Amino acid sequence: MTSIIKRFYTIVGNVTLEHVKQQNKNGAQWALSIDKCAKEEEAGDSKIKKVKIKGAKAHKSHKDPSDQQDVISLQFLDENESRIKSKHVHEDGTSK
Repeated sequence: MTSIIKRFYTIVGNVTLEHVKQQNKNGAQWALSIDKCAKEEEAGDSKIKKVKIKGAKAHKSHKDPSDQQDVISLQFLDENESRIKSKHVHEDGTSK
């Protein structure tokens, strides 16, 4: 018999999913995309405990000019809020 372990990430920092919803035309979709990405990353790495949204407003990537879609940047953090990795989330739920 296998056991299922559920983990739930915590959003830290000044930006919340509610801010994302308010700052973007399709804010509810952006919030769903952020949640999808966070759950996928958390499931893939047990060290990820927290997520920091690095700005509520979707924008063109400064670090990846080849990305033509608007992005919202996320940082994935451990329990002590040390950064493990970062990702850009797109409105359609994809990320890189």
